[in-house]
Amino acid sequence: MPYLICNECEIYYEIEPDFDPEALKTCEKCGLQLKYYENFHDYYNNENINHNAYEDEKNFNTHSKYVKITTAGFILAIIGLFIFILAYVSPIFWISQSTNNFKNPNNLLNLSLQIIFLYITAVSIMAAGVLTYLYGKRNGKIMKTRVNNVNQRRITVKKNSTPNYFKNLPEGYFILNKLKIRDKRIKINHVVVGPTGIFLIHINNLRGHYVINENKWMDNIGKIVSKTILNPQQVKLNAIELKRFLDSKNLNIDYIMLNSIVAFPNNNFTVRKMPRTYTVMNTREISNFIANSKVKMDLSTITEAVVLLEHYCSDIARI
Repeated sequence: MPYLICNECEIYYEIEPDFDPEALKTCEKCGLQLKYYENFHDYYNNENINHNAYEDEKNFNTHSKYVKITTAGFILAIIGLFIFILAYVSPIFWISQSTNNFKNPNNLLNLSLQIIFLYITAVSIMAAGVLTYLYGKRNGKIMKTRVNNVNQRRITVKKNSTPNYFKNLPEGYFILNKLKIRDKRIKINHVVVGPTGIFLIHINNLRGHYVINENKWMDNIGKIVSKTILNPQQVKLNAIELKRFLDSKNLNIDYIMLNSIVAFPNNNFTVRKMPRTYTVMNTREISNFIANSKVKMDLSTITEAVVLLEHYCSDIARI
């Protein structure tokens, strides 16, 4: 069966025998022109579907370039300011050294020329720094807006597989299941991204009863208490590595926006003292905990985070 497919949104329209292709030329979601394919095999073998990934990388690299230009401009302006201060205090230094230097007209002329040169150099460097900073800031902002607009269209929900403990979340949240980034040693059951932050959720399905005293976990079998096979350090490590990963992609997320959760489907745990770097709870409490977080994250950051992470998860659900 032939199809009309949008390479941007990956939405397709089946072409029935009585269907008029001229009646639908553009995608109803993004407005771009639809492409005709005889079957899905032709679509998947078409090199154009890889263009989106290239454009994503190109846009992020361009935005990164303008961020570096902005930083360079700021540093240049600081250097110019330092030279300006040096020009301002240099006469005081010369006076403190010796008053004899000023009795000779040639020395006085040379000193004046040096000070004027320093002032001109300082003003020139500061002006160049400010202009560079404004150029990078302006174009970086334009590029970031362009990236966000494109990303908002490209976020695709691969499969609606929302676990029951996320059903009560309000609208505006993305659930990324089975996130795994090999080179960063990140492996997380679920990552929830939304208006109240990013939540790393580790589901504990192990049997037995667990006693939690900060980072010390014990499994309690009757009267016998032994060291748990769990590794709470991995929970903290995942948060640290995820932040580093996002930072490497020029998405600076404050640690306050990252929340680690260890959730038990059953009440087979006792918390003597809650860990400082993650929260332990029953899976029934997850939605309420996320929704009531005091952290606020804007739509732009939400979009960028989901676009960066969607390539490393098994599927995405949107509430």
